[in-house]
Amino acid sequence: MLVDHCWTFSASKGFASKGFGSSSSSNSKQQTAKVKSVKGFGSQRPRAPSKSKPAPQSTNKPQDTTQIDPTLTLENCVPKALQKISQDPSLYTVPTSLDFFELLPPLLSSRYPTIPSRIPSFIHTYLLLSSLNSPEDSHKLLPASYTSDPRRPTKDVHAFMPGINSPTPFLDPSLFPLVKTLEDNLETIRSEYQALRSHFSGSPSGFKSLTSLNYDSGWSTLNLHQNSHRLPSFPYDLCPLTLSLLESFPIAGRISGFNRQLPGTGIPEHSDGNNMWLTLQMPLHTEKGKARIVNGGEERVYVEGECEIYDTTYSHYTFNEGESERVVLHVDFWNWKEMEGEEIDVMKYVYELKEKFEGAERGSY
Repeated sequence: MLVDHCWTFSASKGFASKGFGSSSSSNSKQQTAKVKSVKGFGSQRPRAPSKSKPAPQSTNKPQDTTQIDPTLTLENCVPKALQKISQDPSLYTVPTSLDFFELLPPLLSSRYPTIPSRIPSFIHTYLLLSSLNSPEDSHKLLPASYTSDPRRPTKDVHAFMPGINSPTPFLDPSLFPLVKTLEDNLETIRSEYQALRSHFSGSPSGFKSLTSLNYDSGWSTLNLHQNSHRLPSFPYDLCPLTLSLLESFPIAGRISGFNRQLPGTGIPEHSDGNNMWLTLQMPLHTEKGKARIVNGGEERVYVEGECEIYDTTYSHYTFNEGESERVVLHVDFWNWKEMEGEEIDVMKYVYELKEKFEGAERGSY
């Protein structure tokens, strides 16, 4: 992914320093418009969904069921992780507080009659990963199908769902029906972007850096959502089509909006350690042949109106060699190709709970 998502809880507060959405760097530098055609994630026309909009239903199954520990349940996944932590102080640091993890199982069970089998494994692994003394030991907790690929730095992994293992850095955009709709509506999206840019001109509430990595100052984001929620007081009347198209995706807790990269700037090589999310980018403005992304050693040159979808667990970087800024529509979304709809629903709730817990500790709830 092109950003770090800035979760900053420490293990002593119930979150690890590597939160659900953070990333680490391998470089020391540190939305009423006419719609042409819409076929996306189960809807025939993009529209603003209700807050309880279900995740798209998938018929996909885990690629590797051997990665799921059948002995783990919602009730025992945290105690079993704590047992491992206490038994190996050379590998783990015992958390002094586990408020969030202790609250999570009963909150999930009170909301969902049944829990998908991979959720306990996710919670168990996340707690272990966040308690490691050194991120260099992450490979000890991950399956060989993941650790065997040197293009995916295991030390950056912090949120891992078993059985998800995109075999290639880039995915075929034609596998995602909404891509064509985005590309067909390029000009309207461009126009809405320009309206937003004019609205926020000179405003500190517009484009911002959303990363804790030391990215070059030429990179910034205008987010239309925060953790998949709409933002208060945002001028959505200026971008109705863009908003409805973005909300046709199962938005994950990261970027949903526009990214700018000034000429002569680039994002240093890094990877994101969450294997449940994919990223889509569609360039709105870019000089021909001048802006690129390299992911997992594979290069793609940005082309206006052509979407790229990629897995950000692979090591990646970008650069804009042009004389004008590069602008892309950007959305991070749940990997519905490899996750069941029920899993996505549960995980969205996990992130909602996490956000509330985090806000409570800051005193904002």
